[in-house]
Amino acid sequence: MKLHTLPLLSSAILAVAATAAFGGPLDVPVPGSNPDSEPCTPARRTDEYGVRHFEDDRSQSQGRTFDAVLFGDSITDFWVYSNLSFDGDAGRTINMGIGSDRAQNLLWRVRNGALDGYQAEYFTLMIGVNNGYQKHVDNHDDPCDRAEDVAESIRLILREIVAKHPESKILLMPILPYGFESRYYAALDVRNVNEDVNDLIIKFVDNSRVFWVDLRGAFLNPDASCKESCYKAGVYDSKGHCLHPADSAYPAIWKPALTAAMQKYRAVPAGRPHVADPSLGYASAAPNADGPGTATITVRGIFLGTDAKAVPVASYSVAYELDGGPRKPALSNQTRTRNSFTIPDVALGPHSCKVIVATADGRELETTVDFTMTEDWRGEALAADGGAIRTDGTLVCAYAVGSGTYTAGSVPFAAANGAIDDANIAWPYGPTSGSQVPADVAGGGFRDLLAHCWWANAGEKEVTLRSLVPGHRYLVQIVGFRDFNGYEKSHVWIKESYRDANYIKVCGDGWARGGVLTGTFTATAPTKTITVCADNNYALNAVQVRDLGK
Repeated sequence: MKLHTLPLLSSAILAVAATAAFGGPLDVPVPGSNPDSEPCTPARRTDEYGVRHFEDDRSQSQGRTFDAVLFGDSITDFWVYSNLSFDGDAGRTINMGIGSDRAQNLLWRVRNGALDGYQAEYFTLMIGVNNGYQKHVDNHDDPCDRAEDVAESIRLILREIVAKHPESKILLMPILPYGFESRYYAALDVRNVNEDVNDLIIKFVDNSRVFWVDLRGAFLNPDASCKESCYKAGVYDSKGHCLHPADSAYPAIWKPALTAAMQKYRAVPAGRPHVADPSLGYASAAPNADGPGTATITVRGIFLGTDAKAVPVASYSVAYELDGGPRKPALSNQTRTRNSFTIPDVALGPHSCKVIVATADGRELETTVDFTMTEDWRGEALAADGGAIRTDGTLVCAYAVGSGTYTAGSVPFAAANGAIDDANIAWPYGPTSGSQVPADVAGGGFRDLLAHCWWANAGEKEVTLRSLVPGHRYLVQIVGFRDFNGYEKSHVWIKESYRDANYIKVCGDGWARGGVLTGTFTATAPTKTITVCADNNYALNAVQVRDLGK
């Protein structure tokens, strides 16, 4: 067994080293962050698992020297399959990830003993998913923490590690891709909060003590959706809930990436500039995001590294090749870690786009994203719960109960799946009794809508609009009212606009918890089919369509 000779430093030496440890990105608070926010306020775990794990970590680490110490939440905690030691000795790695930890819990731990009494050559850090939409899920619609505050908490954690272990290096990882397969969560890009955190924490990398290891691309399909084979299914995660890596992902993805980084950065002492390779996270595509017929390509995790002399690379350019066509320039002299460009005049149907990032020192990185170009659908901001509905344009159709095809203003409107009829209306107010609704929602367009409403069971319903005028812009609105059976929450959305995070949240037993979902499209044919989705029974909805003209 190879001998390791890192000495245990005295507190006096540590104090002197810590004075010189800071400088650069760890010195500057995240712009817009709130030091009094929940993520930035150290929070001690009091549950049995959290307390026991923390105590075990402390007792098992005392007086030892490690090749790697792993910090994080359950995503790290579940790594029990292989170690990160240089010589294969499992005793050279200790996993201090604790399931359900949020950034503030780890911040408390590193300030209260988790860094004391041992030495380490490397620390690894991934934290923050439980501050984002997983918090939203766990706490029944508890709002996500702000990305700026989560990133600031991570900065504080890094400062603690550097101060107490100035001889160590830190492998910082972005939060892994995270998502849901269907229902309400398909109406959201649940990755957004995490990716905003990732964009901020990459700026903490100095290639001296803090290094970047990006695993995201390996967990994604070519269309940037989560690769379910890389995630657990069953015990901790339902099908399609992509949160915890599969057992196989740790030795197949995590260990090789971290081991390679540990070997690469080992020769140069912490605190001196290292030669660091550039990397990309992944690319995603948004059809029609910048107008009809456009494809907006976003590249995340653009990390430039350092050149052969360990000097930070300052900028990059971006080009693309659509469907194997010629290379076209998109961006030049860029510095941001996330960047977007728009491809015009993209035909309907499937496409593949290769994105090429060229660093200022001449190195090229490539990533590819597949996407399907659809007809234009533009989601608009939601009104507040119980908010007003738009009544501009000409009302051309509203959903009518019953089966078959109905007309409103002489425009035919097909019933959803032909299977909704009067027997499905289990609502105190009848389907044509708009005058009986509460006064605060009875006026204007609400009266039009409440004459044509239905109960939407969980699932999808296709609604076909007919007699449209090609070239005209149409406004589609769905109103959701209340959850009749008193479930904690139910949600409604238009499937075609799920990338716009455009959905209705319907909670509790009362009108005040309704909402309005709005989308627009330009008709390219006399008919258009949209899919209305709900994730729970008894969410009362109505649909209206208005012609906004050319």
